[in-house]
Amino acid sequence: IFKFRERLAFQYGRLSRSYDQATTTIALTRMGSDQFIELSFGKVHYIYHSSTNPSSTTLNIFVHGFSIAMEMWQDIFPSLVHDNQSCLVFDLYGRGWSDAPDVPMNVDLFVSQIAELLYALNLSYDKYNLYGVSMGGVIIQR
Repeated sequence: IFKFRERLAFQYGRLSRSYDQATTTIALTRMGSDQFIELSFGKVHYIYHSSTNPSSTTLNIFVHGFSIAMEMWQDIFPSLVHDNQSCLVFDLYGRGWSDAPDVPMNVDLFVSQIAELLYALNLSYDKYNLYGVSMGGVIIQR
């Protein structure tokens, strides 16, 4: 029963308070050092890896779907970091460890979150590779 409830909470609830924290910790350890930054609508959880290659001018940005968190990228993100590529993965507002603002959650909010996150972290690249799954795909098309 607990696993069933946990899965329902994972799919429909506030992920940061609901799913197995041991699994989350393992996923984050594989992905790198996680951090937080305060944006207009609350605290955002993210992991950023900067390439040490001076000719690297591309940032890979990963956007998860609506009912999951950034840990969904745990199998892809480390391999790109291992290849010394610049990468950014983060939790959308209300998901994972990011705050849930008291505003309507919609695509426009998440698009502005990405723009503000890039600005706040001072991440200016010549090219951006955007990867999105489910609603994350809709967000990156904006």
